[in-house]
Amino acid sequence: MDTVTDVLTASEYAPNRMSQILDTVEHVLAEQGVHGLTRPNREWRPLPGVTTRTEPIMVHVCPTGRCTRSEPTPARCSLTNQPLESVPLSP
Repeated sequence: MDTVTDVLTASEYAPNRMSQILDTVEHVLAEQGVHGLTRPNREWRPLPGVTTRTEPIMVHVCPTGRCTRSEPTPARCSLTNQPLESVPLSP
């Protein structure tokens, strides 16, 4: 499991390496009589009942760009009393 965790949390995901690991897990389990634990196509699918987000996640930041303040909900600048600027978070 440490190897799986390492691959999943690496800065650059390596799908081929993950397939190799899953093939090994599948083989070892098959030798123990456990079959069909993983899917052969190794594709990602959301869990049943989980939907994809349709609207972007927004963050509210300093309207003057003079500080690093950010808020998850709309607010006002303490210095200028302007509304914080809404910007989408990159995926």
